[in-house]
Amino acid sequence: MRNTLIQAMQTVNRPRFIAQTQAKSPIFLGLSRSGKLDYAYLATLFSRFKPGEYYELMCHPGRFNPSEIPDLKIRAYHDWEAELALLQSPHIKALYEKFGIRLSRY
Repeated sequence: MRNTLIQAMQTVNRPRFIAQTQAKSPIFLGLSRSGKLDYAYLATLFSRFKPGEYYELMCHPGRFNPSEIPDLKIRAYHDWEAELALLQSPHIKALYEKFGIRLSRY
């Protein structure tokens, strides 16, 4: 539900954003899987990408330190280390090549 609402808001606001910035805004993805990305989800997602479009993937890769995150609900939902391993894996890099995906840096 949350992902659908965010996507709808993006669709409504995208023309205004583009008109104001004269730049192409990225298509926002991954909200429904944020904290729990997996290979199958990314493979499906990447297969739907269109050439020339920009995409932004919400993810939370990192190292887990229990002293930094006291909230048990957040701990139960996010798997930072699994996302980090997935995004650094050769399998995902192979998907980038297969679908012609170029990563950007901020």
